Amino acid sequence: MVKIERSGEVIPKITEVYFGDDCEIREAELPSLCPCCGHNLEKRGVDLVCTNQDCVGKLKVKLRLMNSREALEIVGLGEETVEILVDKGFISTLGDIFSLKFHSKELIELDGMGEKSVSDLLSNIESAAKKDLPSVITSLCIKDVGPKIAKLIAQKLHPQGIMGLILVPEEDLLSIDGVGPVISKNILSFIHSTEECKLLYIYTYNGVGQINTCKPIVCGALNGKTFVVTGTLSKERKLIEQDIVEAGGKVSSSCSSKTSYLVCGDNPGSSKVASAEKHSISMIDEQLLYEMINNVHII
Repeated sequence: MVKIERSGEVIPKITEVYFGDDCEIREAELPSLCPCCGHNLEKRGVDLVCTNQDCVGKLKVKLRLMNSREALEIVGLGEETVEILVDKGFISTLGDIFSLKFHSKELIELDGMGEKSVSDLLSNIESAAKKDLPSVITSLCIKDVGPKIAKLIAQKLHPQGIMGLILVPEEDLLSIDGVGPVISKNILSFIHSTEECKLLYIYTYNGVGQINTCKPIVCGALNGKTFVVTGTLSKERKLIEQDIVEAGGKVSSSCSSKTSYLVCGDNPGSSKVASAEKHSISMIDEQLLYEMINNVHII
């Protein structure tokens, strides 16, 4: 029998091994109360979710997501600072970070803060207005809306900024590749929630998410085609994949019967090549890919 815990947010980690016939085997009991606020926990799919909308634990997790590299990435708003600001009552919603500028004197007096750190933090919060729209959408902490989906939404909203999200019809969301009924429902639930939607107005008031530089989704030369990229190419793989998407194509991490082409650079992955052969997928090089993108060569 083994004892496991969740490691790295995903992977089960074995922490102890028990030997012998006398090991007591029992079904794991799921907690029923939130360890942060004491409210009831509710099972939603594979998640146990606190039913308290004002749970400080949920707020702290959202603040970490909001401040991640793919979102606003506000330097100085690390976990320790978040703990202090939430526990001392300066932050009770995500939008409160933009009200911290009105409490600079009180913040300086807090343990672990100081005049320079507070000044730098407030300056970095103000700089959030320069973040691109996909990062801003990611920072809203809408369930299942990560950086990839956020960029597709920003492209759909073009040329509108963050407030365009309020007016986007459900059919427009569902037309985005990768946005199915579940993600669409999560986005609409956010928009229709008075409390959640306040964040959009706070962002707008503070100049965050107003500029949309994402190229709009167009039907390009690769429309309807799915690509897998492998091997060493002249550019970083993510840049080539970005070119494919901007030309209307789709990118996948592995070959399947739905894959149109395998783009091979030097030393391509043997498993991907074997899978491409198994599914009779056309294998092309980087030059041919860009000829297709530029409509020079159509297969």
